[in-house]
Amino acid sequence: MPPNPQTMMEKWWLGIREGVLRRKLDVAKNRIRLTQLSTGEIVNLQKQILDLTQELREFPKLSSATKIDS
Repeated sequence: MPPNPQTMMEKWWLGIREGVLRRKLDVAKNRIRLTQLSTGEIVNLQKQILDLTQELREFPKLSSATKIDS
């Protein structure tokens, strides 16, 4: 048994969550490059990109994870 299993599980979970946020951000950045998007879709994607970027910036404050590049 690890010395502190709860801390280990929290770090593991936060690592998974950060990975999910990064993938969502990558998907939104790739979708916004499509030429056939309407203005409304572009605005929604821009908001999603801003929200995900902000959430990733705040992420290290909530955990002991390493600081992200931005």
